Parts: sequence; structure tokens; C-alpha cells
Amino acid sequence: MIVRKVTASDAEAFRDCRLAALRDEPTSFLSSYEEEEPRTVEMVRERFVAQRPENATFGAFDAEKIAGIIAIFHEPRSKRLHKMNIVSVYVRPEYRGRKIGHALMEAAIAHARCIPGVERIELGVRADNSAAKALYLAHGFVTWGREPEFLQYDGQRYDEDHMSLQL
Repeated sequence: MIVRKVTASDAEAFRDCRLAALRDEPTSFLSSYEEEEPRTVEMVRERFVAQRPENATFGAFDAEKIAGIIAIFHEPRSKRLHKMNIVSVYVRPEYRGRKIGHALMEAAIAHARCIPGVERIELGVRADNSAAKALYLAHGFVTWGREPEFLQYDGQRYDEDHMSLQL
């Protein structure tokens, strides 16, 4: 398993993993499968080409297949340049239990440490997702708040915990 940045040439593998995430864990992401599925491989490729250099998506690659993903981005607003955000964390079920989430998190944190002026990483996690929260806590993130009913899906509402890591 190799963890590296996802590039435009990985667009098809990334799209496949992203759609699997949205299908398998619909309450863990703001985007829905129905919203993302129409995006073609070419559209995904263009997104990576246009990505700002300080933003990154990392993949855990098993040959050509992506077993897991994580994205970290820097908001372009001058008043938030001291923070980055982690989103889209996912490991395919058949790869769980192999520390892939830890490897992806380490890559994202290391990337943030290389961006001048970044002091904090923030993320949101469904409040009842104990496995994800354990991963984040293991990397030093702390919970600083909860947003009630952050997400609504299939008639149910889910709270989100906000977590941050001081670099």
C-alpha cells in the first residue's frame, strides 16, 4: 500500500473510490451519490488540474485501486490562512483494520505542516462515528463543539462534532 497525492492521472480511480464512499456511508459526507455520480472522469481530472497547490487529496493505493482517501484544503480567505480543513476521509470496508486511515491522516498533517503560516487543522465528524473519532483523537485532535442536526438524510438527522489539531 502506497499513500501519495492523488493527481489528474488518478481521476478514474479517485472517482470510483469517492462514489463508493458516498454509496457506502451516505451520512458521513455532505455530498450525495446522486450529486456526484454525473461528474465524469474528465470533470474529476479537470478538478485536480485546477486545484490550488496548497490543497491536496491523498490516496492509499493498492496497485491502481484507491483503498482510501483524505483531502485537506486551505481556504483562500486572508483571515483564515492560519487554518486548513480535512474532508472526505474514507477507507473502503475491505481495507479497514490495516491502519490505512492513520497513514492517510499522517500524510494530510505532514502536508499542512509544510504550508507556511498554518497553525491549525479543523474537521467535522458525525457525532456517533466512534471509529472516525478514535482515529482523529489518536492524532491529537480535540473536540471543541457539536452542531445539532448538521445533516439530514432519509428522514433522520445527525449531529456533527467539530475537532481541531493545533500544529
